[in-house]
Amino acid sequence: MRVSRFVKVESIISLFVGLIGVSCVFALMNYDRALNVDYKNYESNYNNDWHQFELGFEFLADFFQFFSLSFETFFMSVLFLIAILLFFLYRKPAIMLFALPNLILSSQGFIGTQLRYSLACIIFVIVFRKFHNSRLIYILAPITSVFHFGVILGAIFAIYQKLFFGVSNGLKSKKNVFFSLAFVLGLILLKLVIEYLLVSFGYSYYVGTKYNVGRSLAGTLYLIIALFFIVLLLVSKVKIVYPELVFLSFFVVIFSIVISDFTVISGRYYKLYLLLEPFLLYAFYKQVGRYYKGVPFWLLFLVLSLSKLSTLNLTFSLNF
Repeated sequence: MRVSRFVKVESIISLFVGLIGVSCVFALMNYDRALNVDYKNYESNYNNDWHQFELGFEFLADFFQFFSLSFETFFMSVLFLIAILLFFLYRKPAIMLFALPNLILSSQGFIGTQLRYSLACIIFVIVFRKFHNSRLIYILAPITSVFHFGVILGAIFAIYQKLFFGVSNGLKSKKNVFFSLAFVLGLILLKLVIEYLLVSFGYSYYVGTKYNVGRSLAGTLYLIIALFFIVLLLVSKVKIVYPELVFLSFFVVIFSIVISDFTVISGRYYKLYLLLEPFLLYAFYKQVGRYYKGVPFWLLFLVLSLSKLSTLNLTFSLNF
């Protein structure tokens, strides 16, 4: 009976924290349309039936157009869908609390503006969490890129992890260390040919322009320090919490560092990392922060994560 009551109380707390958190983020996402730099592009594409975006996003638009619904209805529905997906992604109260700073930081520059990419990233992480141990990941991970092709490398990282890693062993396994080094070597080789690949696939505007001036020193340093804490989790003697997400974060952060000369590409995967970071904070607390010797390390990681809020620049001209 006590266990049953505890489960009910925990469920109520989860629901309450999740709804409050997502409601706050939704309010910030739904900001003044005149300040949303992508709104006009999406509106023109919808009203003129241009179908210039990815198949999954256009399928959503076609559904609303079939019922002759306005673009504003479509836009608000997509924002609402993103909010629902975030609720399910961070359904554990502690993780939602860890996620809130990143969600607030990203609410207007990423989640509420870059709708296709945010949808693709959130769906990808949900799919990865659910199917990382299943062979279905080979099919489902790439499918998430139908909302934005930019998430395809995340799908490749997921498949690479599934094929070659025993994630529960962290970096204590020689096999995992070998394939981690192979991953880094592969990224270095990719960097040598990335400009050629971008031009070949029609992304020449990323080459020799403002899009590849390189990440800021502060941004790169943040990723390097984050990588340090991720490695601490992977070499810990304690059982790894969310090992599949810790390893995925490991790949994403290394990629963002190695490809840091290409601002947009590195930045996109930094945004994917922001969605993963709350799970790392929770895992770090469970593995390290609960022990008195580990408390300083966990607090340093938490402070590092919160330091991003110093760049917070929100508009409170909300759209209600």
